[in-house]
Amino acid sequence: MNTASEPESKKFYKYMSASTAKIVLVSNKLRWKSPLCFNDPFDIVREIAHNISRENIHTAFKKMIKEIISNDRCIDISDFTPAIQDFIKQEKISRDNNKKEWPVKFNKTNFYQIINQDLLIDFDNMKNVWRNDSLYRMRVLCLSAEKHILPMWYHYADKYSGAVLEINLSNNIDSPWLDFRPINYSDSATELSSAKIWAELSMFSTDKMIKKLNDIHDLFAYRKKKDWSYEQEWRAVRYAPEDNEHHYSDIPIDTKYFSKIYLGPKMKQKDYEDIKLLISKSSKLIGAYRMSFGLDQKIKFTKILDD
Repeated sequence: MNTASEPESKKFYKYMSASTAKIVLVSNKLRWKSPLCFNDPFDIVREIAHNISRENIHTAFKKMIKEIISNDRCIDISDFTPAIQDFIKQEKISRDNNKKEWPVKFNKTNFYQIINQDLLIDFDNMKNVWRNDSLYRMRVLCLSAEKHILPMWYHYADKYSGAVLEINLSNNIDSPWLDFRPINYSDSATELSSAKIWAELSMFSTDKMIKKLNDIHDLFAYRKKKDWSYEQEWRAVRYAPEDNEHHYSDIPIDTKYFSKIYLGPKMKQKDYEDIKLLISKSSKLIGAYRMSFGLDQKIKFTKILDD
């Protein structure tokens, strides 16, 4: 699994078109989008527990219980529900007292008696809430750890005619904007696509189950296919109180976080002049640089306005 690189001094970069750059400099807002707006259809699962039924969970649960009881090593079961703890202890005694192969007398009846009912009662509801509500209200801000990624300039900065805004969080320790995490790039399936993880969740007490679900959420909210690793993405996730027809929210950001802006080599002259004017009028001094392609096949940034 590859992880996006650590940005220099907590500096992040937002690639954007020239028109968007002007809007950001005027409004002091950045757009956070629902995953439904993403160009990667596999970025953040659209369906949790896809093709997983209660029967699948029952089968996986039974297998896990057998493995725990059959294992001679001491396994910590303190986070399991009291009913499951008692069941395991009793069955271990039964196994130890039986010299023959220990049979697990396990059926749906005692399965539903000892599991965490909070999980299975809400299983279908969780799937529906995720599909029909959470995905719509989720808001993600995607930034990069680098400013010189050519495919990013091409795709997100309007074929080199846009801009890259540098956001410096280095000196703002208490800022909520610091809750950025690197993307893990992996082609493996997400945990929530496995009946085993749902069986495991059903064994935990409710508090532990909720914490585990949150941990899994973090895993798939900050994971993308390896194809996208060139983006070196970091992101922050939050939820809007309610969705809108556009599936995004323009959220204010203090301009003290804006440190530099890099203008693309193919930016139209009017956009170039407009952005320079907006920066010169801004109460926050933002350094402005012009990007160019060097004959040595390297990207160069030339200062055009001091910060």
